[in-house]
Amino acid sequence: MLNAHPKQIALDVLTVCKKHQIPVIMNESWGGIECPEKLPRWAFKIKNIPFHFLFPYLGCVIHHGGSGTTHTALIHKKPQAIIPHIADQFFWNRQIQKKEVGISGFKIKKWSLKKFEDLVCVLREFKFKE
Repeated sequence: MLNAHPKQIALDVLTVCKKHQIPVIMNESWGGIECPEKLPRWAFKIKNIPFHFLFPYLGCVIHHGGSGTTHTALIHKKPQAIIPHIADQFFWNRQIQKKEVGISGFKIKKWSLKKFEDLVCVLREFKFKE
């Protein structure tokens, strides 16, 4: 997904995860994030992996809000937050909160380090409704 600051977003994600001691996997495949070449030991970047292989091992998922990613997180009962970019992603953002399977995120155009950190902190405490 396109955003105006792909490198800054990656650095913000790393900053928040370091501060809160959260291991992280960042997906670069759709162009929304550009990770630094060298990452800390607790941070990983991927480009292509089927999410149904990956998601069982995650504590939660923060993503762009595509229907496939949203659905895969639901199948694996992972709390999720969506940072919508375009189209139906705004719909899925509302639905995960309404169905109590995640928390509402914020538009990518409203990105800030503080907003992301606040989102991460709330999502870590979220309990998935079964």
